[in-house]
Amino acid sequence: MSKDDQDVLATFGAADSRIDIDLGAIAHNWIYLDSKSSKNTRTAAMVKANGYGLGANDVGGALYKTGCRQFFVANLGEAISFRSH
Repeated sequence: MSKDDQDVLATFGAADSRIDIDLGAIAHNWIYLDSKSSKNTRTAAMVKANGYGLGANDVGGALYKTGCRQFFVANLGEAISFRSH
């Protein structure tokens, strides 16, 4: 990164932003998608990269309580970490 780029970024300071994750909405969306699938189809959830930054254990836990039993992760390390919770 150039010095000019660093100076520009420094003028912005720290971001005062936050995100609220509605696990109920995520679970509801999974139920909806699952309802659109054939009875012979298993509806999975992608929880790689820490649930895309939302918290794999929180998201996965909510989906598991909802009925999801198939989860996709990026690698074995993520699988081991996710499965332990």
